[in-house]
Amino acid sequence: MNVGLCGYGGMGRHHASLFGKHADVHLAAVADAEPELRRQAAETHGVKTWSSGEEMIAAGGLDVVFVCAPTYLHCELSIRAMEAGCDVFCEKSVFSVEQSRRL
Repeated sequence: MNVGLCGYGGMGRHHASLFGKHADVHLAAVADAEPELRRQAAETHGVKTWSSGEEMIAAGGLDVVFVCAPTYLHCELSIRAMEAGCDVFCEKSVFSVEQSRRL
């Protein structure tokens, strides 16, 4: 299973450290707006990195997207990932009623 990770802050790094404990899970890509966090992800995990989750999702090749970006991005990234045929893991799904209906 190829996993894409949107956000490589504290929670993103935590999730990334757990993926390697499962033989059938492969961290394939990381997206983060911060160049230094992208550099760390590439160096630590040997993955392709993207400056935005939207670009990472559009590139394809993912089965699951973990949304660990800032909360205000959760809805749009989740929708884009689902539209691309990915399953989505999103911890803080704090959505408005309108956003919930879109999901």
